[in-house]
This record gives sequence, C-alpha cells and structure tokens, in this order.
Amino acid sequence: MKSTRSSTAVRTLWAVVAVPVIAFALFEIIKHRGWTIPLALIAALAPDLPYVLGGARSLRKAADLALRLLHNPLLPLAVIIFFSFYGDTNDDAAPGFTFGLVWLAHIAVHRALTPSPRLRPAPGE
Repeated sequence: MKSTRSSTAVRTLWAVVAVPVIAFALFEIIKHRGWTIPLALIAALAPDLPYVLGGARSLRKAADLALRLLHNPLLPLAVIIFFSFYGDTNDDAAPGFTFGLVWLAHIAVHRALTPSPRLRPAPGE
C-alpha cells in the first residue's frame, strides 16, 4: 500500500513539473519561432523512437538502452544549461534551449502518466 502512495506522489510531482515546463516551452516557441518549431517537434517525438526500433529482436537490447537513456531527465537539463550560456543573443540559443525544454516536458509527462518508473519489463518477466 505504501509503494502505491509513493508512486502516486511521484507521478503527481512529475505532473506538477510538466505544467510550467510545457508553458515555458510554448512561450519560447511562440516568441522565437523559426528553428524552435521543428526542433520542438523532434524533441517531443524522438525520445520514443526506440519503441519503434525495439520491435526487432536483434535491436531490442539496444532499443531498451536508448529508451532509458533518452528518458533520463539529466540529459535535457544539461542541454538547457548549455544553451543558457551559448550564443551572443537569445535568438542564437533559443532553438537548442527550446529543444531541451520540450524534451524535459516529454519526460515529465511520460513519468506523470506511467505508473512504474520502468519503461519496459526486463526480458523473462
């Protein structure tokens, strides 16, 4: 029973994180336009591409590893921090910064909607 409450609390926390991150990402996309739009679409969809690749048995282990790596929140945070200091103007950094925001939003929504922190059951389960 306790693990269910803890899981619910963690999922709620991720939902609380997702809302302002999505709002800020939308603000950046609308403000800067240009390359922020296609990069935001890529950031929203790319973390789940290993699901598609994981269908083939020969690629399953690599796809699982890629899926776990692309759903690690530290990577988009590193992208956001890097692009916070990159470029002479905000317009130079906006596409990469927005990419990191949308990627982080993807992870936050995924973790808010997924009851288990594991993305795919281990082989043999």
